[in-house]
Amino acid sequence: MSYYRQALHLKPGDAAISTNLAIALTEQGLLDDAAAQLRESLRFQPDHAMTYHLLSQLAAEGRYHFAPAELERLRAILASNGGSASDRSLCSFALARVLNQQGCHDEAFHYFQQGNDLNKRLLKERNITFDAQTHEALIDRIIATYDQAYFERVKGWGTDSDLPVFIIGMPRSGSTLVEHILASHPQVVGVGEIGEIKRLIVKSGTNGKPYAALLLPDQPAAEKLAADYLQRLAKAGQGAARVINKTLENSLHVGMIATLFPHARIIHCRRDPIDMCLSLYFANFRNVPFATSLEDIGAFHRCYDKLMAHWSRVLPRRIHDVCYEELIHNQEAVTRKLLAHCGLDWNERCLAFFNTRRDVQTISTMQVRKPISAQAIGRWKNYRAHLGPLFKGLGRATEGQR
Repeated sequence: MSYYRQALHLKPGDAAISTNLAIALTEQGLLDDAAAQLRESLRFQPDHAMTYHLLSQLAAEGRYHFAPAELERLRAILASNGGSASDRSLCSFALARVLNQQGCHDEAFHYFQQGNDLNKRLLKERNITFDAQTHEALIDRIIATYDQAYFERVKGWGTDSDLPVFIIGMPRSGSTLVEHILASHPQVVGVGEIGEIKRLIVKSGTNGKPYAALLLPDQPAAEKLAADYLQRLAKAGQGAARVINKTLENSLHVGMIATLFPHARIIHCRRDPIDMCLSLYFANFRNVPFATSLEDIGAFHRCYDKLMAHWSRVLPRRIHDVCYEELIHNQEAVTRKLLAHCGLDWNERCLAFFNTRRDVQTISTMQVRKPISAQAIGRWKNYRAHLGPLFKGLGRATEGQR
């Protein structure tokens, strides 16, 4: 952060530097400092889209209040149809978040949709798209590859280390919260979202295909890959008993994880699918192609659910489910089971996770700085009238169909 402060000293009012400093402050949990920095940035550049976007995230957590003049400024920016599509998307999401907080749900949805439509267009220009049928074919190939016979064949491969912990789940499933709870334990280090498992798959000669692990020739090859991962993990863990990898994409790679690390703990974060999918749509994942469409999000979740059901069948008792709603309503009981699954003694710090100082570089960085709240449970009901495409993607005729 000192570099950003030095840069601002040389270029006072530079909005790009100011927002980067605010992001760094946010990741360290210094939210009031981040808000003050962004407020100062607006004085110099009152139309800066990223500043509004970051302020809207702080406002959603009660750390900033948009003045009526600021909201009118946002509306004017969007009405002018000027600026880049990227900036208009940021402003759309910013205005939508504030309107959502104010209870103006229909208008908020309009701007959430506008922001996502702009993101989808920008991704398409970069030839980044999501095709539900192609994705389902990938999931079916993974399921066919990692069948019961496969796991019988590789039984005893890999390493017996219990250092690795893997947290998987859909985006917005509560995975950052679960990681932060565990990382509050003195014997645990969370290293966030790292692509090490995919790197190993590429290194194994399988061209990065998550269904191609059958190409691992023998047990020594598996042991070599596992040792490579553990070496990197031990360095990051600095003597910890458990080191968490929270790369959500690893849901595709559970077969490889189970092959290389038969004693690793795998934690699956679950949440009400409608709440979770809507939260994903509202989150502004700018580089995730399926996140820009409610129908695509639903289709992605349907495939994800199918894959997780398969892992549960072929790897019974290996995967520990943490339900977001159960964690919210019964924090201590769920946390005790979570620590027991990881082979860790009880520690009160895990209940006061919001006091833990560590960098959190995900979209949930602000939520884990405060005690657990049920505020987000059932939020989808405010948007019921707009969710037809989501129910279609999920393969449900109505909201009640499960």
